[in-house]
Amino acid sequence: MVGFINPLKLLPLFELSEGMQVADFGSGTGYFAILTAKKIGPSGRVMAIDVQEPALEAVRSRARLENLFNLQVIRANLEIPQSTRLSDNSQDRIYIHNVLFQSEKKENVLQEAFRVLKSGGKIIFIDWLPEKYPSDRSLVRLLSKIEAKNLLEKMGFKMEKDFVAGAYHYGLIANKP
Repeated sequence: MVGFINPLKLLPLFELSEGMQVADFGSGTGYFAILTAKKIGPSGRVMAIDVQEPALEAVRSRARLENLFNLQVIRANLEIPQSTRLSDNSQDRIYIHNVLFQSEKKENVLQEAFRVLKSGGKIIFIDWLPEKYPSDRSLVRLLSKIEAKNLLEKMGFKMEKDFVAGAYHYGLIANKP
């Protein structure tokens, strides 16, 4: 378990299979990226994307330690269109966990996710329950589950389901039609 989220418990909900292409937007130190790289095997690829170089160095180091050659890191500001440099329609899954509450340009982040996600691909969105956020809420831009669903739909995604991502988080899964 990492912090308030248990990635091992959540991973089966993401319907991963060998050979998939997965982008982890705002990967941080890579707890989802590492587990995903193991799950999708050497024929798949995980792109751990973050704006902070120290976080990406932690991902690189752990991937080397665990001999995960199917995991790459990309330094990018997700609020800037096409900053990931990923090809259009190239990813089977996009993870966005604990990212949007920090963003002033939420739509830009979701536009980039929509651009790189394949038709039929899924976005896995996890964020804080506003009432459970442990710090000063005035410093962040928390979305309720309803607001997040509405934003995903506004950006072109089709909602599939929601799930409990832990005592402090909600989760949503949507697809790109």
